[in-house]
Amino acid sequence: MKLGAAQTIQSLAIMASYTRGGAGGSVAFVLQTTDGTNWYDMTKSAEATPVAGAQLQDVTQRRSWLYQAEGTDAELFCFVVWIVVNDGPIANMGLRMTAKEVGNTGAPGALVARFAVET
Repeated sequence: MKLGAAQTIQSLAIMASYTRGGAGGSVAFVLQTTDGTNWYDMTKSAEATPVAGAQLQDVTQRRSWLYQAEGTDAELFCFVVWIVVNDGPIANMGLRMTAKEVGNTGAPGALVARFAVET
């Protein structure tokens, strides 16, 4: 991908703690960014396999993550995503993470997360 003059790729680390509320607890979450009016889900694309004589069609879908707890104690995890930023540092973007219990919905767990951006 060729970046425009004002574009950069910056990393965003998400550090989180999840404590399940009951056996089988897991949490799903989505990262979103805003243009100041609307919130947009991050996406992931899967490249098509080239076939002679056929046009390629990549698949792009909204991206979510699933964390499944292994035990009853708070579990710490971290992951990094890379984002193309159009104007200025990533810290100036509106970012949020929406989450919901998907494992044991009768006993929801607790998720605490924070963002760290490259400077």
